[in-house]
Amino acid sequence: MKQRLPSVLQPRTYVSPSGEYTALVNPTNREGGGPAHYRVKRGQTVLWEGKRPFTLWEADLTDSGTLAGYAYSQGEEGFWGLRQSRGYGTLDVVILTPDGTTRLRTSVPRESGYLHGLPSPWGEGVLASETTDRLFILTGNARQQREERWFVYALSTGKRLKDLVFNEEHVSILKAKSVAGTPLFLLHQWLFTDGDPWHTGARFTLIDLNGKSVWKQALPTDYDIPHDEDAQDSLRNEIRRDGAILETTKPGEFTLRFVREKQRVTFTVAKEPDGAWRVMEAGREPYVVPKPPPLVFTAPTVALTHQGTLTLRSPSTQAAHPIREIRNLIAAGPGRLAFLREDKDLVVVSEQGKLLSTISLAPIALEREKDRFSQLLWRNSEQFLVFVEREKEGKRFLHTYPVDARTKTVGKPLRSEETLLQAAAALPRGGFITLGSIHQRYTISHALVAYDGALKKRWELIVDGYRDSEKPRALLSPESATVLRDGTVAVLDVTQKTVHLYTEAGHWFKTISLQKAWKREPRYPNDIRATPDGGFLIHDFNSEPSLIWMTKTGRVLAEATPHDLAGQAIEFPQPTITTSGNLWVSDDYCLLQQNQKGRPVRLLGTPPDTRSLTAISDLTIHPDGRILAVDKRTSTAHLFAADGTWRTRYRPMKPQSSFRSFLGTALTFGPSDTFRIEDEWFDLRGKPIPRPKLPYRRPLERRPDGRWLDRIRLRLAPGAVARDGSLALLDDKQVCLYTPAREPLRQFPLPDNLGDYPELAYDGKHVVVAGDKALVCYTATGEPRWQAPLPFPEALPFLTDEGQTLCLFDGKRTIYRYAMLQ
Repeated sequence: MKQRLPSVLQPRTYVSPSGEYTALVNPTNREGGGPAHYRVKRGQTVLWEGKRPFTLWEADLTDSGTLAGYAYSQGEEGFWGLRQSRGYGTLDVVILTPDGTTRLRTSVPRESGYLHGLPSPWGEGVLASETTDRLFILTGNARQQREERWFVYALSTGKRLKDLVFNEEHVSILKAKSVAGTPLFLLHQWLFTDGDPWHTGARFTLIDLNGKSVWKQALPTDYDIPHDEDAQDSLRNEIRRDGAILETTKPGEFTLRFVREKQRVTFTVAKEPDGAWRVMEAGREPYVVPKPPPLVFTAPTVALTHQGTLTLRSPSTQAAHPIREIRNLIAAGPGRLAFLREDKDLVVVSEQGKLLSTISLAPIALEREKDRFSQLLWRNSEQFLVFVEREKEGKRFLHTYPVDARTKTVGKPLRSEETLLQAAAALPRGGFITLGSIHQRYTISHALVAYDGALKKRWELIVDGYRDSEKPRALLSPESATVLRDGTVAVLDVTQKTVHLYTEAGHWFKTISLQKAWKREPRYPNDIRATPDGGFLIHDFNSEPSLIWMTKTGRVLAEATPHDLAGQAIEFPQPTITTSGNLWVSDDYCLLQQNQKGRPVRLLGTPPDTRSLTAISDLTIHPDGRILAVDKRTSTAHLFAADGTWRTRYRPMKPQSSFRSFLGTALTFGPSDTFRIEDEWFDLRGKPIPRPKLPYRRPLERRPDGRWLDRIRLRLAPGAVARDGSLALLDDKQVCLYTPAREPLRQFPLPDNLGDYPELAYDGKHVVVAGDKALVCYTATGEPRWQAPLPFPEALPFLTDEGQTLCLFDGKRTIYRYAMLQ
């Protein structure tokens, strides 16, 4: 079953086996649904070109110029921007003659697949053979996962013939090619052995027109690289992409790649007088994987001249309150709340706001960038457990630390195991449960574990969601868990949108369907908390209402959406109910007690202050040096002069959605002293204005080379727009330049030694790119100018003062200024 990011179909040129014919398929939309532009050439002569109402997603071009393949009426995902209620479209089989006439276009309706999977059927490959007058369309279907079905057609007429069906366990087809001069087809099959260890290799099979095998050769461990999983993954991805059939165009001959032997092996095929086929090895030679030479930045290395540092502060700066940077909010006994503060403290407060204890977690050293505090658990009185995830050799390990709030001490770790923790909750008679996920190389399992007071395992349930999905009561993707007042363990499954109930001894006894209980479709239920009355509370992300109180039997008691002091819904509220029944939530900056309608009735911490720049969520620098920074908490924009002097602030902008806040706002200066935050435009007095007249109408869709821009990873860097409106984008390690009218100018690749996570700045004359290893500078024509060591990680570059100054923002409050080398 295919699972992937949303599919994008790039322009593609197909070449016939002889190399004489080429066919360009250029989609009119990135999803590959609807029409496409075609151009078929013989040598340099265009045989035909034009628009057709379908887009061939995959095709094969014969040596007579016949183009055949499959298309999706609504793109591979089945949506193409349309609503689900309009269906998933069709899988279309198409044959185009050498003059562009449509010989065949037939459609197969598609239906919904499984979660994150494609609608069925989907295409797996195309094989067109004029020698046998056959067109094969390889298909997959989520409802027949072991079955590989080939739709078969007469290539010359388009007549549908009998399908070929392959249904073999542990084998799947990667590539298929016709062997020149024979009526045979060569299959490259993915062969795997399920077990410990799990082996993966190849099987090569020759079949006739009826799908009957006439020759096989298996290499069952050819794609295994013991003790090096990264290299093994790289090899397997390469094989999936390129296959191991190297040559089939010479009559009666084919060549294969034997990976483990590092050989290029050629076989001959001949028909015996009795009609049988004889396959013999004809020769071997070493095989070296073709790799493009590394792209190295060749400009001289220079030392940047530091010209000063700016630290951005507003006139009104609030003193740090003990209740701030709130993570992992929990109830901690009668009338008490506890949370982990982002600056590595455990904080305990009363419901009246009294600070009861602050325990430094500095003894728990977070040594690596991905190390983090995962969960907080109150056990009894002043005893807590802090769970910490650490990275080691590419794996995630969970460490459990005891913390005594009375003595303010952190003990030695009590246990360590390879898991990612999703939830932890105390059991009523001592001990606790954890819900964790075990991320292996190719699978994810989930573990629900109960411990006694001495941290010894009482019981454990291991769940492999997809492998066990057909079992009754199975958990597919458990997201959160809690323990109810009577000791019942409740597990929230986000995919099935159910709550599974277990006894304190770990025995399942009930499953509650949230859709049936709520009488509506849940959006994304992601958190469950116990309530003092014996029931539970569920948070349904991005839903209205988002908090639902339920009994243990599945009856809905109440619903509400929590709000902050400004009346905005809190999307990640960390809902917590104390023993007195009070609902507390957090907006990360303070604690808010909510009434039954989801409105705040008590504040613990500091209220939001639009005059204060507490933390910067987004920042951009004008080419003349002026700085615009957006406060993370209030969405208020603050304007600073080029020397860092605070000038003014603007009223809070429209609050960001949670998805925008992950990626950052679209914060840019516009023409004539205007600026934009997301879709709102303002003058420099902060007054909302109509969208100014811009020199372009359409959004950017393609790179200068014609390929679609990657919308998933694409981000317009704040410093990427020059004073005249021209801009630069990064797409798949390509720098793409555009005119103010958004016409493509040129593109050039980034060097391999730059590192990951590049950010760029552009002023119309120069492009500066900051990776995680180095800074590099190009002219606007793509000529390398200089390179320099990166002064600090995650630097965001800007070019100011007519290209005379390079500014690097550290992502917090500080801007470092350097002389720009010309």
